[in-house]
Amino acid sequence: MFFCRALRNCSTARKRLALQRIGVITLGATVAAFSMVFIWTFFDPNITPYEAYLGGLIIPLVIAPLASVVTLRLQIRVEELADENYKLANVDSLTGLPNRRAFMHRAEALQVLAGNGRIFVCMIGDADNFKRVNDTYGHPVGDDVLAFLGNQLLALEMDDGVVARLGGEEFAVAGLFGSLEEARTYGDALLGSIARQTFVGRGVSLSVTISMGLAVDRGGEGVSALLSRADKALYRAKADGKNCLAEAA
Repeated sequence: MFFCRALRNCSTARKRLALQRIGVITLGATVAAFSMVFIWTFFDPNITPYEAYLGGLIIPLVIAPLASVVTLRLQIRVEELADENYKLANVDSLTGLPNRRAFMHRAEALQVLAGNGRIFVCMIGDADNFKRVNDTYGHPVGDDVLAFLGNQLLALEMDDGVVARLGGEEFAVAGLFGSLEEARTYGDALLGSIARQTFVGRGVSLSVTISMGLAVDRGGEGVSALLSRADKALYRAKADGKNCLAEAA
């Protein structure tokens, strides 16, 4: 029962790892105990081998699993706290996407890989008329719409790319492309995919679109500078009628 309580809230992978560790520790303790008992019987003629080996078997089989469960329970809790801290620091709680901090880290890593026929591109997307959604249907619906947009963007995330929520109704995309035309095609595909979907939730059904700004790394630019240029292009996309992609100068 103690063992079950200790591992009750663990994931399947953690339970499997815990069982493996407990088995290894118990086996190791048993082997060590039998080795010491074997040596002990040579130096103590007053103890029978049966008593010695029985003690060497019972002690590790009882104590080792209990001690292992306590230790592993503490270790698992530490790992769970580490996972929670990582999510708080790197994951947007509303959409499940990487947050700005995680986006910058991943985007910078991708930027280093640019070259050899591949260009690095940053895009910023902003939900169109989002204030109207909040004002008309309320913030709970607005939050669900943002989660809906996050899922749509994540569904088209590239292998050599990252999608994130920067904050509010603003999302970011960064990735490696074979050409500017390929990046434009990808951006248009994102816009088209979202425009074709209908958000349904909390008794509300509505179409949602986003506008996007795109900036190509010209060399010597940091990710922040690229995002700044993409943001300016985003304003132009809004001015051009929304639900479109504009390229930074």
